[in-house]
Amino acid sequence: MKIAVTGANSSVGLNLLDHVSGESALSIIPAVRSARALATLPAAAQLDAKIISYQAVDEMASAFAGASCIVHLAGILIEG
Repeated sequence: MKIAVTGANSSVGLNLLDHVSGESALSIIPAVRSARALATLPAAAQLDAKIISYQAVDEMASAFAGASCIVHLAGILIEG
């Protein structure tokens, strides 16, 4: 099963990735907004991390192609 995770570098996201990274039957697409956020993600063979803009619908659709589900954890921490 392929699972996409937005906001993968959040506290909940990191805990989720740590929990599922040992499951060989899962393929995870952790999505983050920056290279800095990408560097915080755990390393595991079944994680295929992506840097994406959540406003770019086509980019998200491409990054999440083939996913069985999306766990949406992205949010706005500080509004400008």
